[in-house]
Amino acid sequence: MVQSGTKARRTARKGVATREYTIHLHKRIHGVGFKRRAPRAIKEIKMFAKKMMGTEDVRIGVRLNQFIWSKGVRNVPYRVRVRLARKANKDADSIHKFYTLVTFVPCTDFKGKQIINLYLEHSDGCIVITSYIVWHHALHFGVRSSISLNLFTNHSKIPSS
Repeated sequence: MVQSGTKARRTARKGVATREYTIHLHKRIHGVGFKRRAPRAIKEIKMFAKKMMGTEDVRIGVRLNQFIWSKGVRNVPYRVRVRLARKANKDADSIHKFYTLVTFVPCTDFKGKQIINLYLEHSDGCIVITSYIVWHHALHFGVRSSISLNLFTNHSKIPSS
């Protein structure tokens, strides 16, 4: 028996968020002609960011574009580590409330990396950036709880104007 009614659609995600991902470009541009590989890699990164962050407006950082094109049009790097930041759109004329900024994260080894959620907390004039990550190796050895890791903590007071 078929259910009647409409299927629930995913609504636009609200709020500012930042995450780090590893994108496997090699499988996404497999079978693409040599002269279209780097442009297709840029399009695939935009489609990935649109899917993960739920925004229509996706902007690519300059360093990421340079990294994709660093080995030429046909020899695109196999993997790239990126930071996706969903930000509020300042333009009043835009129909989209948020946009996604995709920036390059330098990374030499892609082994054991998972998705990292970055949170920005404002408390008592301090800026604390904390990331929560579940390492692949910790799961392999039977650790059941997630590991929290402080990447950067700036305990200095924000200068008042």
